[in-house]
Amino acid sequence: MLGAQIVGFNLPFDLSRFAIGHVKARANMKGGFSFAVQKNRRRPRIAVRHLSARLAFIQFKGASTGKQREGDSKQEPDRGHFVDLKTLAAALTSGSHSLASLAKLLGVPTQKRATDQHGATLTANYVRYAQADVQATWECFAVLAQRVADFNLPDLQLSKLYSEASLGKA
Repeated sequence: MLGAQIVGFNLPFDLSRFAIGHVKARANMKGGFSFAVQKNRRRPRIAVRHLSARLAFIQFKGASTGKQREGDSKQEPDRGHFVDLKTLAAALTSGSHSLASLAKLLGVPTQKRATDQHGATLTANYVRYAQADVQATWECFAVLAQRVADFNLPDLQLSKLYSEASLGKA
């Protein structure tokens, strides 16, 4: 999945739920967490550092790349980018949102559903709830991505749009 764009709403929460281990992050992510999502140590970890309630930096970090061969570039491959809709929506709307409030604000066809089945035995109804969450997230992403595209800023990456100031700088 080199170069993938990974989209979600409140990604730090979701990433922490499927991590198989964590440690304190280092370097530019100091103060955050580094999550292992596979046992293979050659695969990158995912580092998350919160700056505020609506802003988190998320990136792949620190996997072993094996022995470097003569003539190989030292530059890491493009492993992918994370677009957290909670952060993107805050940058574009100047406000904090839940998935429900964002879906309502944007008027997407699939709205966030309510459920009281969290943590209960998995049922077909709960799977449909989860599928609707994914669909609502995708629809919100599509609307926000189109808004950014309408600004005609070809060098602006959605994964680097952290605040209103990021948009202004672009």
